[in-house]
Amino acid sequence: MALPAFVAAALPIIARCVISGLGAAGVNEIINLVHKGEQATAESRVYALVGGCIQSIIPWKWMANKLRKPIATAVLWIIIKWNT
Repeated sequence: MALPAFVAAALPIIARCVISGLGAAGVNEIINLVHKGEQATAESRVYALVGGCIQSIIPWKWMANKLRKPIATAVLWIIIKWNT
């Protein structure tokens, strides 16, 4: 599923929100999980935080729920790119 343009433009803001929620130790843990091949576990941890972060960007709950998984995947990618 492609993200709407306004959501794609907001990905760095959402990523910062998730990273703030994780803290430095949490970000390192996410990166370690990915390096160990545990992508699904890393994504589920990011997914849990994305919900709160996207509510300020996407005012419609139905759309936020629909986009939560692709946003979590994109934010995980951003976390890995920013920290490697």
